[in-house]
Amino acid sequence: MENLHNEEQQRNEVINVSAMNIQDMFGLMIEAVRNGKMDALELYTKSKEISDIASKVQKEVQELAIEEAENRTEKTFNYGQYKVTKVEGRRMIDYSDIEEWAIAKANLKEIEDKYKHVALSSVASLDENTGEILKRPIITFSKTSITIK
Repeated sequence: MENLHNEEQQRNEVINVSAMNIQDMFGLMIEAVRNGKMDALELYTKSKEISDIASKVQKEVQELAIEEAENRTEKTFNYGQYKVTKVEGRRMIDYSDIEEWAIAKANLKEIEDKYKHVALSSVASLDENTGEILKRPIITFSKTSITIK
C-alpha cells in the first residue's frame, strides 16, 4: 500500500515539474559556477545529460503529440504558453536516379578534391595536367567547442 502511495506521489511531483523550476535550478547552478562554488564542466555535463533526456522524451512522444494535435480543427492553436502549428510533411525531390545530376555531383566532388590540396598549401598551385594556376579557396574556421558523449 505504501508503495502505491509513493508511486502516486512521484507522479504528482513529475506533473508539477515545469520549465520554470528547471530554469531556476540551472540559474542557481550558473551562479555557483560564476562564484567558483561549482565546476563549469560539471554543470556543462549535467546540462548535456538533461538535454539528452529531453530529446529522448520528445522522440518517444512525438507521434502521440502529433495525433493529439490532429484532433484539433485549427492549424494553429494555443497550448498553455505555447503556440502549436500543425505542419504538413514537405515534398522532397530525390535526383539520385538522374544520370545528369549524378555526373554533375561527381564533377563537383572532383573539383572540390582538386582544390582541397591547394587550400591546404601556403601558395597557389599549378595543375600539372592543364598548366592552370589554381586559386586558393577561402578557408574559415568554426568556433572551438567540446563534445560530451
